[in-house]
Amino acid sequence: MIALLHVFRRMLQGHRGVLMIGLALTIVVAAVGVALLAVAGWLVTGAAAAGLAAMAGATVFGPSLAVRLLALGRTAARYAERLVNHDVTLTFLANLRGQLLAALAASPLREIERLRGAQILNRLMADVDALDGVTLRLVMPAAAAFTGQVLAFGILWWLVSPAIALAVLAGFVVGAGVVLSIAVRRVRRTSAEEEQAAQTVRTGLIDLMRARTDLTIYGRMPGQVARLTHQVAERHAMRARIDRADRLVGAGLALTGSAVVALALAVTISLHSTGHLATATAAIGLFITVALFETIASLRRAATDFGRMALAAGRVMHLLRQDTTQHGSVMLPVGDLRVQTPLFDVGPGQSVSIIGRSGAGKSTMLYKIAGLIADPDRTIRIAGRPVEDWVEADLAQRLCLVPQRTTLTGATLRAALSLGLPNVADSDLEQVLSVVDMAEVAQTRGGLEMPLGAGGEALSGGQARRVALARALLRNPAILLLDEATEGVDSQTAAKILRNIRAYLPDTAIIMASHRAVETDFADTCVRLG
Repeated sequence: MIALLHVFRRMLQGHRGVLMIGLALTIVVAAVGVALLAVAGWLVTGAAAAGLAAMAGATVFGPSLAVRLLALGRTAARYAERLVNHDVTLTFLANLRGQLLAALAASPLREIERLRGAQILNRLMADVDALDGVTLRLVMPAAAAFTGQVLAFGILWWLVSPAIALAVLAGFVVGAGVVLSIAVRRVRRTSAEEEQAAQTVRTGLIDLMRARTDLTIYGRMPGQVARLTHQVAERHAMRARIDRADRLVGAGLALTGSAVVALALAVTISLHSTGHLATATAAIGLFITVALFETIASLRRAATDFGRMALAAGRVMHLLRQDTTQHGSVMLPVGDLRVQTPLFDVGPGQSVSIIGRSGAGKSTMLYKIAGLIADPDRTIRIAGRPVEDWVEADLAQRLCLVPQRTTLTGATLRAALSLGLPNVADSDLEQVLSVVDMAEVAQTRGGLEMPLGAGGEALSGGQARRVALARALLRNPAILLLDEATEGVDSQTAAKILRNIRAYLPDTAIIMASHRAVETDFADTCVRLG
């Protein structure tokens, strides 16, 4: 519940004025609905009690006009309320998606590496979609129900009878409270599990489509399909339980409304029989009681979706609370950028190769130099200062890391290379392709418009790595960090690529995590870890 309140408070921070308008319209809809039924009931009952002669009198036209105006006003208020509340909710969710992506991008490297693209994307989409109910199905209906009950209590106390006012308020608060609390307690876990199951099904379907070739070759497709089918069936079973609970909540609220009307009717008859309540006034009380059912009926969806909304709100707020502040406060100098570590010292135009057994920390060293992993001892320095002292965004402009695992996004080779560089010239793209020995491959397969497929699946592992390397070279970094950059390429081609890189970036400091002789032979210095 606390996470849900935090989400709504976050929405208030940027859309307070519009939300207040939407809340006011929601309350107006509930109040006008109660007033409409009360006036209509009073008019009909009073006219019936006075006889047909009274219906021809001038006093009838005023209440009749009020009924018409209230009916038209309720329709207009309902339309405006839906328009305002849905608009502000969708605007907030659109902004929230950007904030979540920014928070993910600023997460620690190790945490990002553990994320699976399909899984995190499905989770974010589902969580954000679930949060539309915070405003539309929880906060606004609850505020309308509370306000409607309070206003009705005051009107009944003033116009009808304190006894009826107390009976109606107590009946609705106690009855609806019991029904909704039981529903939330029983359905909350199932609602959260159904949301988790839906995300599992989406992820499984994406994995099935991506791995369909390998699954078919190794004869595992039928088993994977059967597993996914079982997951779908489990999710449908959970959805069926939630739907049954939703119907039971509706029935419970309907019984609550009927019981309160019966209670109000009993009190009304008792007062009317003793002469303490006129017929028309008694009708006002009964019709207001009937109209109040709408205020609690609107909370039906909130009860069955509460678990789903609470789960989504908890995960979203956890992600948004993560520290996304950029470290450092000092801008990098424009001149020489020398990298100093306890093991080596490399400056412009120099290169060093880091070797060692698997797990010795070669990649970790590169990530520390790039500022992606904290260096608690502050022993790694750039231009004489610890990496943590430099502004992260400024460091990223002067330094480029090509990790072991690279991702190619974009439908074409041009799109993959120009990621983050929308104004790069075709001549520059063609030049870096030549540097990494990919120009001939690209020329035979469509040039810069060469299709890459999803995640670069149209390329071999070595070709994808070379495209990622070309993308890094386009940044003209002062410091280039390569984590086994020539993996998947034969030694002769690897040596050629390394020579081309040095010719293309003659003043760049190159630091490589290596395990191949061709890379250690290229480097000016070789250091060992472990």
